[in-house]
Amino acid sequence: MRGKADRFVYSRVWLRLLSEGVFDCFDTIIKSGDKGGALKNVATFWLAGRIWELYQKRLLWHLLCPYHAWNRCDPHGGRITRICAAKERDLDRALGTPEAHADAINARQLKNTATARSYHVVRRHDENLPANLALKEDQVYSVRDVCVAYFETPDLFDEDPVVTRTICRTVLGLGSLHANSEDVAFIDVRPDSRSDEKICRACTAKYGRTVLLEEHDQSHYYLCPETQTFRMENERSLFRKCNDCNDLVGKRHIQGKKRPCPSLASKHGWIPGSHCHKQVWLQTLMGRKLLTLAYTRTQRIIDLLPQPRPFRSCTKKELTDLLVPGMNIIYKKLTSAQDDLPWGLGECLHVDFLKKLYTLRLYERKIPTTMRTQFTHAWKTSPLGKWIKTDNQLVIPWSTPKILPKLYFNSIATETLHEIMDDNRFNWKGWGRIFVSKLLEIQDLPPQQVTVS
Repeated sequence: MRGKADRFVYSRVWLRLLSEGVFDCFDTIIKSGDKGGALKNVATFWLAGRIWELYQKRLLWHLLCPYHAWNRCDPHGGRITRICAAKERDLDRALGTPEAHADAINARQLKNTATARSYHVVRRHDENLPANLALKEDQVYSVRDVCVAYFETPDLFDEDPVVTRTICRTVLGLGSLHANSEDVAFIDVRPDSRSDEKICRACTAKYGRTVLLEEHDQSHYYLCPETQTFRMENERSLFRKCNDCNDLVGKRHIQGKKRPCPSLASKHGWIPGSHCHKQVWLQTLMGRKLLTLAYTRTQRIIDLLPQPRPFRSCTKKELTDLLVPGMNIIYKKLTSAQDDLPWGLGECLHVDFLKKLYTLRLYERKIPTTMRTQFTHAWKTSPLGKWIKTDNQLVIPWSTPKILPKLYFNSIATETLHEIMDDNRFNWKGWGRIFVSKLLEIQDLPPQQVTVS
């Protein structure tokens, strides 16, 4: 999608494709790719539940981690952008309509690329994209944190600590930080979860999440005997064939009932302050899997010093500027560099508190090849290009001038480069000399044709 890839475009395109029958031959849709704010938010989380209600398609999120290495969609998106920009230059005007953008892309007949479609999207909230979705900050994982999401939760009326029966409710699911994690946590963005009149206090205390009074009614849900999952059905969907039990939903699936509160009417005792459900069986990509329910987020603890005695020889300033293994730093080189840089980039591997030394793993600057004939966006935002981690190591004293850099996709941010220029300890005037010499090498121009100011 070219243009503002916001939640309205996302919702409109998905529902349009589903209504046209693109996914009719599938019963499960696995959503993968980037996890940007326009692709993964409370609105798209809501939409996943609506897709089941409207089209009976099960959706799973298996997204890339926040700092993934490479994605096949990334270069393709840049190619589409360049095609549209080239068309605008040829026309000497902007491509003003979605149809014009789609025609420009289709005219190139790109390989491994589906036909581009145009959509007119109005930014208006409706039942498929409500405006009052709950942004709950007290949840273990937020929607932005998770990479994997299962849009089903333990059944309230299954009071066994190891839950075997689940239910799919709109905008209520379980999220995990990555695909190999054994822990899942509840994610709830329902607007009614902020209304005290609609919350069951007894169940909320028992199950460790916000439970609404309407969840006691399961009369619109049907239980599959194979997956042990309740799903909402309607008069039309009861005649569909379930691919799990290989029979009609209305024939073999068991209809739920409207029951009294499972906490007040329960004959099973539970300890106040502890949560009833401990683990749950879920349908994952690897089959049915037992996962642990997380009610609190594990805090990372870094053991900096197994021996506290070396602290006695450290000053307050040294402890304030102390590096932690794994941190990247810009350090001043002790000798002149061949690449005209009086500083280098390294990762802290070890801290010696007795000798007050750092052991660094060094980065080297990746030099673009002569095949590169134009500067990309990465060169514009970071003139020195990308940095590659090596196996070379260097030991420097604590007193070495250093700066904590900001790295974006293995490139040093321009603001960090300006910070180095402003620091008199590094005695660096900027990247102009390096940039011009590389420009000459790439474009193969004679030196006398370039003037450096």
